[in-house]
Amino acid sequence: MGEALAAGSPHPDNVVPALLGGAVLVIDIETDRTRGAFGRLELMRLPIPSGLRAVVASPDLELRTADARRALPATVPHGDAVFNAGRLALLVGAFFTGEIDRLAVAVADRLHQPYRIPLVRGFRDAEAAALGAGALAVGLSGSGPSMFAFARDSEADAVARALVAGWAEAGVTARATVSRV
Repeated sequence: MGEALAAGSPHPDNVVPALLGGAVLVIDIETDRTRGAFGRLELMRLPIPSGLRAVVASPDLELRTADARRALPATVPHGDAVFNAGRLALLVGAFFTGEIDRLAVAVADRLHQPYRIPLVRGFRDAEAAALGAGALAVGLSGSGPSMFAFARDSEADAVARALVAGWAEAGVTARATVSRV
């Protein structure tokens, strides 16, 4: 699978879940950066907790991936790396145990969101609206400007509407989609 992905995308962590669906951890364990190719990929499907929905909201904003990458520091503090590693462990655990109330803590980030969120006008307004409507967790999707929220089945549509309304308060039009994870 690694060779097929290398030909199609420099980001197997994005492509593999899109192809397989669901929540999939993807780790490239043998990258040869000198060739720009991927080595062997390790994949692990996570179980999807019952009653969990994903809401993805996209604002009518342009954020070039190159600009989002430039916003990241060249190095990160050790404490921030430890913070994110712990959150990933909690996220995986929450998916395996079904403890979706833990997702708010699990999606907290110190490696990319603090640097990229300022590039997304209205993010904080949309985030606050989504949390107020019952979102379990909210975060920046990849390099942005789209964002995601996790919500219970019963609250997912309200969270989607709230994301759009939150961006509208910031003068940004957006659309939101509710789907299975």
